[in-house]
Amino acid sequence: MQAIKFCGNCGASVSPDADYCRSCGNQLPETDLSVEEKVNLVGWFIGFQGRVNRQGFLLREIIAFSLVLFGDLIDLIYVVDLSLAFLWGILGLAVMLVGTAVHISAIVRRFHDKGKSGWAILLLLIPFLNIVVLAVLFLASNDGNSNEHGRNPSGFEVGL
Repeated sequence: MQAIKFCGNCGASVSPDADYCRSCGNQLPETDLSVEEKVNLVGWFIGFQGRVNRQGFLLREIIAFSLVLFGDLIDLIYVVDLSLAFLWGILGLAVMLVGTAVHISAIVRRFHDKGKSGWAILLLLIPFLNIVVLAVLFLASNDGNSNEHGRNPSGFEVGL
């Protein structure tokens, strides 16, 4: 089964082996990934290597928020069913921890996309500056070039 590619300029679907878009003539990015760049599903969610564009960052943040919210709802179940309160609490905590790992991974990869070290995530511990940093991560685009953290992710698909 071949994957469908889309033009990053006009959004038209193109054949997987095309080099140029038939609609707008835009040169399509090369999408042949090396073995090192192919990641499994866990690495896609929680990996700290590589880069992520704004759309991928937003998608990961929505997934992380949903997991934390779902974990919190699981924790509320033990109020209703006290016989399994401990198990519900552990399950809710585990789901929230996975959501938190996805969130931290997304931020580290977004810093990589901006050409910064993942340790810049520590800036989020500073009150008021954390709001500015998150706004920059959500709104600012990258420079469009490869950096020490990998190729520009703008030409790659965002979904699973």
